[in-house]
Amino acid sequence: MLLRLCFVCALAASSSALRLAAPPRASSVSMMAVRGREWEKANVPRGKVSMNPLDNFKQMQDQRIAGLSHINLAPGKCTLPLQEAIDLMKSWKEEIGDDAEKFAERAKSDSQCPTAEDGGNLGFVVRAKLSQQFDDIAFAEEPGKVYGPITTPAGLHLIYLHSCRDPTKAA
Repeated sequence: MLLRLCFVCALAASSSALRLAAPPRASSVSMMAVRGREWEKANVPRGKVSMNPLDNFKQMQDQRIAGLSHINLAPGKCTLPLQEAIDLMKSWKEEIGDDAEKFAERAKSDSQCPTAEDGGNLGFVVRAKLSQQFDDIAFAEEPGKVYGPITTPAGLHLIYLHSCRDPTKAA
């Protein structure tokens, strides 16, 4: 019985190795040629699929992209009590005003996120790419302003909304 089982395992392993070593079929070669389309190379961020169909419908209807930067005080890295951290972020918000350069400087010096070295720039995001709190600001508020502090599982954030626009139209 043991010998028979080992023979079956060896046969299955050798057949899978033969499939891996086989040359590509004509259909897979034609599929490789299709992959070179411009729209497939575009650097467009993708959102997450929700279990709520209404959220997915909202995401399909609203194809805007938002340019964001943030300052993050991450749990585990920030040793301040919650209320003190919120007060600190409120004072930073007052100090920054709505100045993008001051925001980037503050992010470089005090943000606890890997994006800090780039001024907290998150790039362009689509709806549902980040948390709901980010979506509420990115797709409902006026660009060119600082918002927050907001609380997410990743910590406390100040958000600078650079822009929110339809990607098919010129900026």
